[in-house]
Amino acid sequence: MDKQKDSGLLYRLFVEKPVGFVGFAFLGILLFIFLFLSVKIPVYTTVETTLEKSGDVTRAYIDSQTVVEDTPVFFYLNRDDYLEKVTDYTIEDGYIKTKELGDSFYGKDIFVDVQTEEKSLLEIVFIQGGKN
Repeated sequence: MDKQKDSGLLYRLFVEKPVGFVGFAFLGILLFIFLFLSVKIPVYTTVETTLEKSGDVTRAYIDSQTVVEDTPVFFYLNRDDYLEKVTDYTIEDGYIKTKELGDSFYGKDIFVDVQTEEKSLLEIVFIQGGKN
């Protein structure tokens, strides 16, 4: 008895000549790299500072940190207890100035988290290896 050879399209593309398999694997790798490049992760820097009140404006000195525009800034005493998210602020001469901040932070050393850059997931996982 002769074995009949399956002559279907999938058999020809994936078994006889693995053009389909190689193409499928190549497209999968391209999709993987594209997705890892397109996922952006914000990188925040923590600055320890004190608040100063000037009229109705509150300001905090953040030194020479380069802040990404239109990103929230977080103020806190202890990250586990309470974070104050501020979205309406300006940056002048190394100070973050805002009118949104409550009175609970005055007279104490506080921490300010500012977004300094965005990195792709590919860069963080494969290039940096997860290290800061």
